[in-house]
Amino acid sequence: MSEINTDFYKMSLMMVQNIKDASERDIEKQVMEVASMPTFKEINEQTILETIKKIEYVEGITMASATCISEKDEDFKDWLTNERKAECRKYNAIKYSEDYEDYLKETENFPSEVVSRIDEATNTIISKCGDPKDLGNWERRGMGSLVLFKVVDCKLCKFDK
Repeated sequence: MSEINTDFYKMSLMMVQNIKDASERDIEKQVMEVASMPTFKEINEQTILETIKKIEYVEGITMASATCISEKDEDFKDWLTNERKAECRKYNAIKYSEDYEDYLKETENFPSEVVSRIDEATNTIISKCGDPKDLGNWERRGMGSLVLFKVVDCKLCKFDK
């Protein structure tokens, strides 16, 4: 790393650390503010993006646990148990969840805690849907099927079809 890039990183980190509980938006804003200083006019976009990711990693961006609001349904049976999850993993040759988790960690540099919280939120959502093995009729709609998903600090996860 060149001396100018090192100074850019250190100045950006210092600016971010002056903000209590800095969000990703705060980090991006502070790094861009430092990049606009005349001293750092030679800093390129790649260095700016790398600095943002490095500071996000160092500062440990977090995500709160998912919250579930659902109506009480006496007929609904919880079905997504640990045994059922293990069964799904055992018989599913395509590892979508594991691949997505690896992608978030390795490519997007998400902290492990955030990836775990996304997995927990996904399981919470899926557990409120009907059991796909249940051959009987079941209905999940109305307020109970509204799903709101917010990753703290505006981190957007792309869920591809």
